[in-house]
Parts: sequence; structure tokens; C-alpha cells
Amino acid sequence: MIVVDVNDFLLFLSNIEALSTIEAEFIAASTAVKEIQSLFSSLDVTLPSPLLIDNQDALDLIKSGQINDHTKHIDIKFRHVCNQEDQGTISSQHVAMQEQIADIMTKPLGAEKFLYFREMIGVCA
Repeated sequence: MIVVDVNDFLLFLSNIEALSTIEAEFIAASTAVKEIQSLFSSLDVTLPSPLLIDNQDALDLIKSGQINDHTKHIDIKFRHVCNQEDQGTISSQHVAMQEQIADIMTKPLGAEKFLYFREMIGVCA
């Protein structure tokens, strides 16, 4: 399972400036897909992987691949994620904001939410 969040640390490390939340999610998804493909390739694995995204507009962009006035500024190098969706390598799915597991690594959480996410990823106390 690939979990994508706007605050994806790979986006931060790559020094890319996103102009919108859609672009940030799209870039994070693209980066995550590249990483998982590299990992799967080194392990000789060819399983389709779910890509969980909490931004509905970014999800629609990945599924449709449609370029419009709001998305034409997004660099072509990140659009391979649309091809991977079409080929079935990934399966993009919406995840509700309150179910975004990546938040455990990227946001300050209250105790209840932290414990909930910790249980979801299978980490024991």
C-alpha cells in the first residue's frame, strides 16, 4: 500500500516547489510510485499496489490524465503516474482525511488519533 500526503518528505527533500495542493499531491504520488517501482523491481515483484490519496482533485487528475487550465503548469515528468494507473501497476483510491495513516509521520496528533493510527499500521506499544 502506498500512502500519499501533501507533506511527503520526498517532496521536501527533492526541493520542488508546488503551486497548488493538487500539484503537491500529484508530485508526491509520482514520487511514491517511482520509489515503489524501484523497490518492486529490486525484489522482482510485480503486484499492483493501492495508492491512497486524500485529495479528490489530485485523484481525479491521476485517473483521467486530463490537462486543463488548473493543471497545465504541472511538469510532464510527474505525469507518468497517470500511465501507471492506466496500466494497472497502481490502483488510486480516495482515503478520507481522518483516515490518512501518513498523518502519524507528518502531523502533530492528539493521543487518541496517534493511538488509532499506531494500531492501524500494526505498531505495538
